[in-house]
Amino acid sequence: MSKLIKITLCFCLLLAVYLGVGFLWVPEQIRSKAESALAEGLHADVQIAEADFNPLTLEVSLHDISLNGLDAAWSASLAGVSLNFSVTSLIRLEPVLDAVRLTEPQLRFTRSEQAESDNSSLAFRWRAFTEDLSPDRWPVIVVGHLAVNKGQLVFIDQSVDGHFRETVYPVALEHTFLS
Repeated sequence: MSKLIKITLCFCLLLAVYLGVGFLWVPEQIRSKAESALAEGLHADVQIAEADFNPLTLEVSLHDISLNGLDAAWSASLAGVSLNFSVTSLIRLEPVLDAVRLTEPQLRFTRSEQAESDNSSLAFRWRAFTEDLSPDRWPVIVVGHLAVNKGQLVFIDQSVDGHFRETVYPVALEHTFLS
């Protein structure tokens, strides 16, 4: 066999391994790591039904995501999240996203008298989380395009008589270049 044929066969074999790992192994790793990181960071029950990864385009898609705060003060669901990573991410070794798309995000916040009296509210935990982080621990993320489609926000106040409820929909947003 000539040297050119050996190099071509090695390249094809490496490409087949890269594609096989990228399409078959990486999606499950992304799904399980995302679930555990979100659950730990948000103190929530997190379910991600499915994850897809395309190693040729560096696109990650998460489907049917649900997050439920352990104190039932908040919940969120998304039909899908699509992350288009730039090739620059591989060079810079930090996430550079060409686009982020959130499809049908639904957020529900419930305020109760108990949440006001203790330190379990989402706002209190977020404040404590951000105060504990030093600026050098925040990830550097560059996003070229952010889009939110068909969103909905629900606020329920159980601390007043008759329970106040306000729903905002549709929520749509597009923004370019976030850093």
